[in-house]
Amino acid sequence: VAADLLTITENGGPYMVEVLLDNKIPVKGLQGTISLPDGLSIKKDSKGYPIFINGERLTESASLDYNEKNGRFVLIDQTSTDFWGYGGVLFSFEVVPDESKLAKTSEIALGSFTISTANNASVDFNQQLVVTVDNSAYFKAGFEKFLTDIEAVRQDCQDAMETLQNHYKDVAADYLPQLEELLANLDEEKNRIGQEQEAGKSPSEVELNLEPYTEGITLILADARTAQSDIIYANYEATLR
Repeated sequence: VAADLLTITENGGPYMVEVLLDNKIPVKGLQGTISLPDGLSIKKDSKGYPIFINGERLTESASLDYNEKNGRFVLIDQTSTDFWGYGGVLFSFEVVPDESKLAKTSEIALGSFTISTANNASVDFNQQLVVTVDNSAYFKAGFEKFLTDIEAVRQDCQDAMETLQNHYKDVAADYLPQLEELLANLDEEKNRIGQEQEAGKSPSEVELNLEPYTEGITLILADARTAQSDIIYANYEATLR
């Protein structure tokens, strides 16, 4: 293969995989297998067939048949023409990732090769070609977003505490403990997310629901506002008596 590392980035692909062959005798056919990890698939055309691109060593009459179920492929030239030259790209294909299903590190493996020589002999060789697929950027970004979202809600909670102390002073002591409890629970969520990350889980396997916290902050402030208004109104009525 042209490169033994494929790094998944934020653009989502697709990513090219080039397969090369160096041979000392004329070759006119190649069979083998392509094994893809979960979360990675070969790019398809509008009819749903995997797309394989002939390389510099193949004529237009060469074609590659691929069985998606077992990963087996057969590459031959329909005119029985030998592959050009003795080295270079035979064929290539693009892979499309589903980062949420793709492991942090996985492999594309090509192997179980059989070569057809110019004199119609078949030669098996057990060399395995491996492309390491690095999906760590998705894992890092996913967990960073979890922590960023938690921190944003923590800030909302702290802002709410300041609002209580500055604008609802008469009732602040009644509602501050509720906000402090929310902060403590958010810190527990933050620690849990860190533990999930250390355990090697994918972000897609981790659940984080911050809606109850944001709703809680809103309700606490609304209740405090009402309580403060009641006190102000009661004091006003007392001045009228």
